[in-house]
Amino acid sequence: AAEESLSRPVLVPVPMHAARRKARGFNQTELLCIAIMKASPKSFEYAPDALARTRNTRPQQGLPKYRRIKNIVGAIEATDAAKVAGKTCIVIDDVSTTGATAHETKSALLEAGASEIYIVSLAHS
Repeated sequence: AAEESLSRPVLVPVPMHAARRKARGFNQTELLCIAIMKASPKSFEYAPDALARTRNTRPQQGLPKYRRIKNIVGAIEATDAAKVAGKTCIVIDDVSTTGATAHETKSALLEAGASEIYIVSLAHS
């Protein structure tokens, strides 16, 4: 069983800043991950705290591309490298527009030692 858990990909939700999460009451990417885990609990590991949004950025929605990129740069960091180091990570995002959040998430996971990273977005606008 230990060998199986080592080979399972890790689901990583795109993090939301604590202040925004408190205001909203939930992180939609975590809800997506929870639904995936319920549907296929033995297929993945789940690491909801592997990444953190370290700056309370403005919402990306409605910003032009250049502002989206500037808004998110350096705002996502790995908080628990042990959960992702040497592993395949599947990042779950709700909406992708410019790819700026995906880029920052991927950079943080690579810095933490993830071996492969896939970004899955529910919608593209």
